Amino acid sequence: MAAQTLSVAVFAQAGLLINRKYAFTIDPDVNKYPDFKGGIYKGEGVIQDGNIITSGTCPWKTREYGKLDGTRKLTQLLVEAIRKNTE
Repeated sequence: MAAQTLSVAVFAQAGLLINRKYAFTIDPDVNKYPDFKGGIYKGEGVIQDGNIITSGTCPWKTREYGKLDGTRKLTQLLVEAIRKNTE
């Protein structure tokens, strides 16, 4: 499974980030964003932890803030994981 920028919050809400490393737009304060409690924030880049792949950057952040876009790497890791699991 893969998520980028704010969709990573959906993974957090579903409990998918507990005890897993993840990337997100910011280091979420778990007092403000309790859904992220139990996850391990590793920055904005692209992070893979088992079958969960996350990216804290996207084309919009690249355009607005000059950040590196993680879309290509996120997609490559997802394709590799799918291939690996279907062989």
